[in-house]
Amino acid sequence: MRIGLVTDSLSDLTKELYERYSIKMVPLNILFGDENYKDVIDLSPMQFYEMQAKSDVLPRTNQPIPLDFENTYRKMLSDYDYIFSLHVANELSGTIQSAEMAARQINEETSKKVVEVIDTNQVCFGQALVVLAAARAIEAGAGIDKVRQEIKKATAGVNTIFVPDSLEYLRKNGRIGAASALLGGILNIKPMLEIKGKVVPVEKLRGSKNIVPGMLNTMKSRTAPGSKIYVCVYDALMQDKAEELVRLVNEEYNVVEMFRATVGPAVGCHCGPHTVAVSWHKA
Repeated sequence: MRIGLVTDSLSDLTKELYERYSIKMVPLNILFGDENYKDVIDLSPMQFYEMQAKSDVLPRTNQPIPLDFENTYRKMLSDYDYIFSLHVANELSGTIQSAEMAARQINEETSKKVVEVIDTNQVCFGQALVVLAAARAIEAGAGIDKVRQEIKKATAGVNTIFVPDSLEYLRKNGRIGAASALLGGILNIKPMLEIKGKVVPVEKLRGSKNIVPGMLNTMKSRTAPGSKIYVCVYDALMQDKAEELVRLVNEEYNVVEMFRATVGPAVGCHCGPHTVAVSWHKA
């Protein structure tokens, strides 16, 4: 049984990981005024943050249309017998709805289920960790049921916490309310947030110096130090903080695999620049 994997660009998987596991990606669209870019393909993270800093226009995202997924599935079915399509949380994007419409069309045409769409309840590298759990299972020769089991296990176990410099981008893009954004902007408070199918507040950190210690303490409260974990630390123009967190996580945990990544354009539209994040789950 040949099993393939599809995700969307909100996963922020690196090019190396896409190639290593033959994962296919369907990009979102990034809108700067009248200009439309394919996430990651037409616009690198660094290009995006430079444009975001200079532009008076708020960048926005558009989900892929069902045909984008349908074309991807059709091409893959010449090489695979079954496809798992793993996507950003439904409450954060309509992307999975497009994937479901495309999968329904393909499954009806083939008169059997060959594409299965799953909501990871995550975004960015939290989503990617679920995809990678599936990829490792496929690489190990697992069948459909075992791969599905690993996806469910990872989805239930992944934690994602992040600290943006400001809540203003999340407010402007409708991910949080105005009152929450106001609280994040006063008294040098840095809001720690998490992804649980949606954006949820965790803690208010006082000043930049407490970002990394606060994130590590939250990790330790969720997962005991010394545990075996898969983990990714990623950032948007916060490399120093991210590298500090990498060092401390490696000291505190038995890290099976550590990933480093950059927050991509589609996620950067909502969190803005100067964000640091970590996603992990127990091995």
